[in-house]
Amino acid sequence: SPPPSPIPLAHQDVMSIRELSTYLQIPVSTAYALAAQGRLPGLKVGRHWRFYRPTVERWLQEGLHAPEPLLLVVDDDETIGELFKAYGRRTGFRVIAVAHGRDAAAWVDRAPITAVFLDLLLPDMDGVAVFQQIREKRGDLPVVIITGHAEAALLERALTLGPFLVMKKPFARQELLDVLKRLHPSG
Repeated sequence: SPPPSPIPLAHQDVMSIRELSTYLQIPVSTAYALAAQGRLPGLKVGRHWRFYRPTVERWLQEGLHAPEPLLLVVDDDETIGELFKAYGRRTGFRVIAVAHGRDAAAWVDRAPITAVFLDLLLPDMDGVAVFQQIREKRGDLPVVIITGHAEAALLERALTLGPFLVMKKPFARQELLDVLKRLHPSG
């Protein structure tokens, strides 16, 4: 019989990049980029990435190996996500940008999110439903609603769920920086 493997791994615990992206609920391209940058705990075997599920879970529990506070941006406009990533870095934040409400709820469950920037109009659900899920999971989590439209009815519904800030799109660079600085845990 063959010698035992030096590292006993259960097959179901080893994930491909596609399986990891499904598990983390992020696009495959994002998972690949994070792995290539060394920001995801993975191993490249030949031309393929492999991820050990318990290591990924530990990585998530430890706050994404990020000493910086973590922002979640929920907006289907990729430009908004990129803008927050750029300005978040300037103010000491790490930023996760997602386009769907279901992804936002999953990240709030899995990572030590410091604050959420939430668009009200999302492709899979309205932002108020996402806001409600966030409040149910983490009632103390600061939420900033970012909107380009005057959705008075949605804002009214959101007000019944608790306090939040509102930023009207398009927002000025300085307005974004001011809000980020105000939300930073170090003040």
